[in-house]
Amino acid sequence: MKTSAFRSFLMVCLLALSSLAFADDAEIAGKFKGEWTGEWSIGNFGGKFVLVVKEVQGANLKGEGQWFGTATGDTKSPLKTAVVKDGELSAEQEDGSTFKLKMDGDKLKGTWQVGTYNGPLMANRNK
Repeated sequence: MKTSAFRSFLMVCLLALSSLAFADDAEIAGKFKGEWTGEWSIGNFGGKFVLVVKEVQGANLKGEGQWFGTATGDTKSPLKTAVVKDGELSAEQEDGSTFKLKMDGDKLKGTWQVGTYNGPLMANRNK
């Protein structure tokens, strides 16, 4: 009987903690709304990056990403999926580009990937 009560108590605690984590991610996601400008790089090459977050629903974001100076030229593509989990934004654009960013005040830092290519990515909130 005691084991069953303990398991029930443990399950309630775990559910409460998971809902708190989701609430924190939703709060962080709301802070991404707006326009961010920065740079992507790979080795000695790189270019400008712009992230525009137009809408936030819970931990999910909607918007678009623009990449300048890539091997295929300048590109602009909507966010296919973009979700904040454990404080980190993971996004995939409709053109196949992916990136992961963490927020530090009005700065974003992380990485990008397209196929087998990847590198650092950073951006600042536009004022």
